[in-house]
Amino acid sequence: MCSPRQVRLLSCAMRSFSLVALSVVFGIMLAPLAQASPVDTSQPSGPVTDADRDLLTKVRQAGLWEGPISAQIAMKTQNPKVRAVASQLAVEHHKLDDATLAAAAKLSVGLPDAPTPQQQGWMSQILAMPPEQADKLYVNITRAAHGTVFTIVAADRAATQNDVIRAFAQTGIDYVMRHMGLLESTGLCDSTSLVVPANGPTSATAIAPSTPNTGSVLTGIAMAGLAALVTVYLVKLLGRGNPRSEEPSSPPAIQARASLARHQELT
Repeated sequence: MCSPRQVRLLSCAMRSFSLVALSVVFGIMLAPLAQASPVDTSQPSGPVTDADRDLLTKVRQAGLWEGPISAQIAMKTQNPKVRAVASQLAVEHHKLDDATLAAAAKLSVGLPDAPTPQQQGWMSQILAMPPEQADKLYVNITRAAHGTVFTIVAADRAATQNDVIRAFAQTGIDYVMRHMGLLESTGLCDSTSLVVPANGPTSATAIAPSTPNTGSVLTGIAMAGLAALVTVYLVKLLGRGNPRSEEPSSPPAIQARASLARHQELT
């Protein structure tokens, strides 16, 4: 049984370690917010957020590979349906890219000038295939990428407070939905779902929006577990410091009689 002093020390230790664990967890979770770019409130069309910038970047990157690959497939394919669809996508991605550059210029947002390494890999993978396999791979990878970009565009269309971004997002939604329908009309899609499996033999991983880092959450959990282990250790340590239970206090009446007996012996 712990003494009152040990109980106070244990309680203090538990509170301290709990605060440390919570501080670590919240610090890790809030770190991305602290590093995020500030909202641009100087634009007359409304504030420009990171989500708005990300939208412009993702659509620009999509156009940098989907336009060129569509033009090349239109020349390479022997399938009339694929040729017609790819030709239309090549033309419309050029128009969408012009709209992306115009919106970015109005909002002073910098954009990339080349596809991502992953997108370049998709292009190389598609063009390395024989015509029939290239057609199927082109349709499925491009459709998967369109489906992912669609979620980004739709989300920012609903959340943005900037008029330029809102109008651009609506334009993007119209293009992307039309392109998904055109790709599906070829009859080469592996699935009738708008979400195409990214690990199939004729598909690939599409561009995905940023997601929270699960490693940060696990680190916070580990710190909380460490705090719990230290607390248990302190409980055992304090228990060793007082191995015997304290003698219970004597009732007041017994103490009074004992005191009177000692007084009589002294007198």
